[in-house]
Amino acid sequence: MVSGSRIGGHNIQIGTVGGDVLIALDRPAYRLEMLQDTPEARLPRSRRGPSYLLDVQRQVVPYRPRPDEEQALKKWRDDSAVPVSVVLLHGPGGQGKTRLAAHFASISHADGWAVAQAVEKTPRLRDGTGAVELDRGQPLLVVADYAERWHPSILAQMIDGLAWDLPGRTIRLLLLARPGEGLWQSLCAQLDRTPADLADPIALGDFAGPADREQAYQQAAAAFAVHLEHAGPLPVPPADLDHPDYASALTLHMAALAALYADQRDAPGPDRAGLSDYLLNHEMRYWQATTPGFASPSVIERMVFLSTVFGPLDDLDQARALLLRAHLADGPAQAGLLLDVHHRLYPPATITRPDQAPARSTGRIDHAAAGGFLLPLRPDRFGEDFIAARLRHHASEAVQTLAALTAPGDIRAEEGNSARGPSPAALRRCLIVLTAAAARHPQARTLLLELLDQRPELARHATGDLIDLVINHAGHHLAARFYDALPAYSTDLLQAARDLARHLLHTVPADAPTAVRAYRVAALGMRLAEAGDRRGALKHAREAVGLYRRLAEAEPAAYLPFLAASLTDLSMRLSAVGDKRGALEPSQEAVGLFQWLAEAEPAAYLPFLAGSLNSLAIRLAEVGDKRGALEPAREAVEIRRRLAEADPAAHLPDLAAILNNLGIFLSAAGDERGTLEVSREAVEIRRRLAEADPAAYLPALAASLNNLGMQLFEAGDERGALEVSREAVEIRRRLAEADPAAYLFDLAGSLNNLGMQLMRAGDERGALKASREAVELWRRLAEAEPAACLPDLAGSLLGYAWVCDATGTDLPGGLSAAEEAIGYYHRLVYELPAAFHELLGGAQTAAAKIRARMTPVVRRRDDIGDLDRNAPCPCGSGKKYKRCHGTTGDATAAPVDEAES
Repeated sequence: MVSGSRIGGHNIQIGTVGGDVLIALDRPAYRLEMLQDTPEARLPRSRRGPSYLLDVQRQVVPYRPRPDEEQALKKWRDDSAVPVSVVLLHGPGGQGKTRLAAHFASISHADGWAVAQAVEKTPRLRDGTGAVELDRGQPLLVVADYAERWHPSILAQMIDGLAWDLPGRTIRLLLLARPGEGLWQSLCAQLDRTPADLADPIALGDFAGPADREQAYQQAAAAFAVHLEHAGPLPVPPADLDHPDYASALTLHMAALAALYADQRDAPGPDRAGLSDYLLNHEMRYWQATTPGFASPSVIERMVFLSTVFGPLDDLDQARALLLRAHLADGPAQAGLLLDVHHRLYPPATITRPDQAPARSTGRIDHAAAGGFLLPLRPDRFGEDFIAARLRHHASEAVQTLAALTAPGDIRAEEGNSARGPSPAALRRCLIVLTAAAARHPQARTLLLELLDQRPELARHATGDLIDLVINHAGHHLAARFYDALPAYSTDLLQAARDLARHLLHTVPADAPTAVRAYRVAALGMRLAEAGDRRGALKHAREAVGLYRRLAEAEPAAYLPFLAASLTDLSMRLSAVGDKRGALEPSQEAVGLFQWLAEAEPAAYLPFLAGSLNSLAIRLAEVGDKRGALEPAREAVEIRRRLAEADPAAHLPDLAAILNNLGIFLSAAGDERGTLEVSREAVEIRRRLAEADPAAYLPALAASLNNLGMQLFEAGDERGALEVSREAVEIRRRLAEADPAAYLFDLAGSLNNLGMQLMRAGDERGALKASREAVELWRRLAEAEPAACLPDLAGSLLGYAWVCDATGTDLPGGLSAAEEAIGYYHRLVYELPAAFHELLGGAQTAAAKIRARMTPVVRRRDDIGDLDRNAPCPCGSGKKYKRCHGTTGDATAAPVDEAES
């Protein structure tokens, strides 16, 4: 075991290690901090408050073995049959997850493993910590705490990155989290695509059973007594030690520490319910005894409250601005002094080793090198209790302070300026901490709801847990304002936003105006569509049109715009379930209404006209009129381009969507140059948007990449096509694994296209794998939604037949696929001949080619000899055999996308 090694803290301590592999520690969304034998930052006894003594990173109380969990972790770690594996260790707060992980990391380090902690990426990465070498063959263990706060896609990126950097090496990722099964299911959906084995989650059991608690209590009391210089007898364990609350390591340790404090003061100690308040009072006395006069206890209490809600912060300017905006300091200089005071009260758990000390002392604390600014009160549950305790006496002040601090600031403000607003990461952290506190403390829940009432725009940083809290505890009015401020689209919130939209519809007051119900019906329809419930979305879209039509008949000036928007939505919903012809009429009606409205008020309605024209272009293309789709698509692009020039932030996303579709229509019209020009522009715009806000724009970027890949393929740039198509599949696979209902359709379409491109590139195995997966996905989807998915199933079958034909692999399977596609296309041609006539002919040709190709195979086996590849093809096409069976025919139509009205 390595003495002093620990998981906690954001301090990379890199020693001089000889090795053969350089592993990158800094990534765009996360970083790794290597665990080394690093001394603890010891404080004088006079500066050790309850927070210090209870913090698991200080390891004041000796580690208490947990044989079952340790054995399970060792078995997972040492499974030689699995090179890369992930496991979740879960349990309630204060149960001992971090301490167990620290112990496991230490013994793994002693057993020869390299050990790293994964932390969320923050703006600053200290110099000299970009990479570290690992010894030849050395296995790697990575620990990620607070896994419930990580985006699953980032964890997937981490696994992919490590597997890529360290091929053939044993890698283990240990996730720590409070929730259990539900979290693991959502993580599995994202991580399943990685090269990692997903081990069964490990539930952390009770810290100590009823029979062992007295010994655990005495062990903790003895350890605390040493630090407190308590010379008397150890306190007697509580009479109710068999209560389930004492199964928690933190509660048991708090009871032992409180009893020692009480003995020192020769006063009665608190009961179980009063433990936290009692220890918090001691924490405050510790502030009074150890801080300089200019920092009053009131100032310290307010600063610790802010650090617990927002901390840690990596940016000095942001930390100063936080204190200035909270009126705790009169200027940057005083704010800096307060930051130093806070650092001395709550230093990091580790210190810089002598060989890593800065070359020159400045006389000031290097907070960035020491783990950041305004470290929160630990342990987490103790910090949440402190928030609740302060709210009991200062609730109104806390609400006003947080409302002021979470107000938008000027990101251009100079260093230390109080106008600097908090970063999005700090705002999200604030909401996560308050949501966790609200789960156990009504005061924190009240504060959070009042804060949201004053700052509903904080919904932009919402988590699923926060949305659940709003559903269960907020009034209808607040829930409605919160919903309206949510991101218009976020892959992280699809299910939670749908649930809130449903809640708002079901709680519309009985006496509410019809317009309110119509709005809620339309909103739920949109969220159902995003979550993949196409039939449910169609039902609500129809109801919304009916409600708005009645309103528009009574008050056309007020409700015609809403009717037009709902008609556009209805056309999309009809198309999504396969009623392409039925979708055309409401789309045409919507365009007519918006044209009339835009003539009267262009500033107000030109954006909506552009959206409806885009939708109409898609509807025309879907029924086979691809040339007819060009005119409305071009008009939509012209409108959106003018709007985007005037206001890029508002209109660039929609311009990209329309450019994406125009590229498809130009391709159908044979304008190769125009196609690539607009499609590349769409990709460029959406890539910039996705880099800034991946949850909102990654799906759109994948759609544009998918289409550009097909268009490059058709233009003969096979290498470029394969590169962007692979990127599209990678993005869509991540999205589909996190939310299959919403994204499996997109993934299936991209796989079909990728299969054909891999076949052209000569990767027969990859082509067959991608095409088979596409067929399997579309078959599953078509079983649930036959009308919507039958054309795509037919297309994937045809694609698989082409791949089999060109590669000469699984010819019987290819023939079967082509014949099945012919059957589907006969049905589709009857409904929409213009859209499917050519595809039926393509399927028939593919079947004929495969039959002809199977014939010479038999003849070769009869020793007739190999067919000359320069001879005419036996299928009767008139082409040379190598040309006939070296191509795939036309690519399947790329999907189009459209923005919600």
